This record gives sequence, C-alpha cells and structure tokens, in this order.
Amino acid sequence: MTGQRPSAEALSGVPWWGWTGGVLGAVYVLATVLVADRVGAAVFMGVTVTVAIVTSLAMDHFGLLGFEVHRAGLARIAGGLLMVAGIGLIAKF
Repeated sequence: MTGQRPSAEALSGVPWWGWTGGVLGAVYVLATVLVADRVGAAVFMGVTVTVAIVTSLAMDHFGLLGFEVHRAGLARIAGGLLMVAGIGLIAKF
C-alpha cells in the first residue's frame, strides 16, 4: 500500500479533531524555532511538558475526545499546580 492515497470515504470518516495533529505539529515546530532560543531549552521543554500534563488532567476530568472520565482530585490538581510552580522557578532563575 505504499504510495497509495486514501479514498475520499476514508478521509471523510476522520473526526474533526483528527486533522488537528498536523496543524498542531507544525505550530510546535515553528514555536521551537522561534521561541526556544529566546526563553531557553529548559523553560521551553518545561512549558511543553507542563501544558501536556495540565491538558491531560482536563481531558481526563471531563472525558474529552472520548477518554474515560477520571476525576481530578486534590492530588492531581496539586500535581498540576506544582508543575506550573516548577516552571515559574525554572524561568525565574
């Protein structure tokens, strides 16, 4: 199947959020080129990981995109806040 393009039916069956991966990937690469040099590698990667963690907490809590609901309890919220605080410390010093 190498080199064959998907059919129109296959493409129309992709959910709306399935198309965001390419766009978000391009935005991330552009941000890496434009922002990482200014803020430093540690802050940039720390922000990347922290945003992923906080976003996944929200996705789990609300069951977004079909994920099974896992309520964000005190420990999960505290973990997310500690991640944000850690970025603040890394960026400050």
